[in-house]
Amino acid sequence: MRHKVSVWMLIVLSLFIAVICINILFGKDNQIGDITPTAGINLAPDQASHRLADAIKFRTISYRDPGKFDYSQFEEFHSYLKTSFPLVHQTLRLEKVNQYSLLYTWQGTDNSLKPVILAAHFDVVDIERDTLSQWQHAPFSGDISAGKIWGRGARDNKSQVMAILEAVEYMLKNGVTPKRTIILAFGHDEEVLGTNGAQKIAELLKSRNIVPECVIDEGGAVVENTIPGLKGKTALIATAEKGYLTLELSINKESCHSAEPEKQTTIGIICEAIVKLQNNPFPATLHYVEPTLSYGIANMDFPYNVVFSNLWLTGGIVEKVLLQDNASAAMLRTTIAPTIIEGGYQDNVLPASAKAIINIRLLPGESVEHAIAKVAKTIDDPNIHIKRIGFSNVAPSPSPTYSQSFIILCRTIKQIFPDTVCIPWMTTGGTDSKHYAVLTPYIYRFTPSFKEKGEISHGMDERIPIDNYMQYIEFYVNLISNF
Repeated sequence: MRHKVSVWMLIVLSLFIAVICINILFGKDNQIGDITPTAGINLAPDQASHRLADAIKFRTISYRDPGKFDYSQFEEFHSYLKTSFPLVHQTLRLEKVNQYSLLYTWQGTDNSLKPVILAAHFDVVDIERDTLSQWQHAPFSGDISAGKIWGRGARDNKSQVMAILEAVEYMLKNGVTPKRTIILAFGHDEEVLGTNGAQKIAELLKSRNIVPECVIDEGGAVVENTIPGLKGKTALIATAEKGYLTLELSINKESCHSAEPEKQTTIGIICEAIVKLQNNPFPATLHYVEPTLSYGIANMDFPYNVVFSNLWLTGGIVEKVLLQDNASAAMLRTTIAPTIIEGGYQDNVLPASAKAIINIRLLPGESVEHAIAKVAKTIDDPNIHIKRIGFSNVAPSPSPTYSQSFIILCRTIKQIFPDTVCIPWMTTGGTDSKHYAVLTPYIYRFTPSFKEKGEISHGMDERIPIDNYMQYIEFYVNLISNF
């Protein structure tokens, strides 16, 4: 009897090992074949870099409060583009959407081909005034120093706007007329959710029954040694992004003297609610991380190829590891972040009211209603009023990686960045592309950016190396040509 049990255990163990090995050996190689690097473009780096540097000088800052916009800066930026790219403005049809966003149409010769939308935005975030003295170069100086272009928008996202226009101007100078119509969609308020810019562009295109082949917006980038087991360069192509929801938690009671405090003040009740939310997060799932981990298995080193090709077995361990890092943990669950808390006006008076703002980033498919219900259940206090404020949206399903558009995007990336592994990814931030989901499910978020370690787009000393900026332009020349 004991012998039979041992035999069966050996058989089960053998099958177990066989399944693991088969998953490794027959894991799909999702990478396209060898691609010949591009031969380059004949464009003077000095002239292109100075045009971007000058563009940075326009303070196209967007604010939550529309009354704070300095729209004269946006109008001057429009005029600057017209002067800088004369052929673009002579050849393409330009429409100003909602006054300040720009929609260019480069008409193709074959109307049977669906158009491609290249999206970007030219608004930037404001500067924290107490950090001004810490910048190496003033944030709107557009300085060129040490082989880099410095200032707000150098990465996010004027460089992408300018590079697309540089590419089209270059192609027009070389007599190119596209077969497929190319649409350039440049929003003016992406940093404040894009409801007056990209959303209006998308609504206009939908009213014209335009169904694009795909939308390519900002998002992922080229990184190095970021995915465990993948050495060298990896191009993160965001095929998904999270949804957005902001809630206000508030409570009102009678105010009284601080010398005779209640057991719980309004501020204490709000703080307790926040603690409950942080101690009871949304459940984690590997569902949206699995494509990122498994897509490059054929290029991974041991033991990562074993671990990521057998998540049915190793998923629990992988999940625990990923939850230790804030960036990867945010890809595993819907997140809750308290961002503003208010209450009180005098040190010896208990405030009659208090409130907190919490920002929620929803996993694709997570409904706003379910998220609000979970918040209410977790807080479990009928005295706290929960109100949905501002813009909110449910993220669309991830875009497929089997599409021709995704393949063309990967091919173009490899032309500019040889020996790069392309990986689907989910960005935890938001982009203007969410508004274009009404037009097509094929939305890909990628910027041909290769960032220095520790560089943050919204941080101090925003900058882009001139060499990388020239890669931006070359990337868009090749992307348009490939489409």
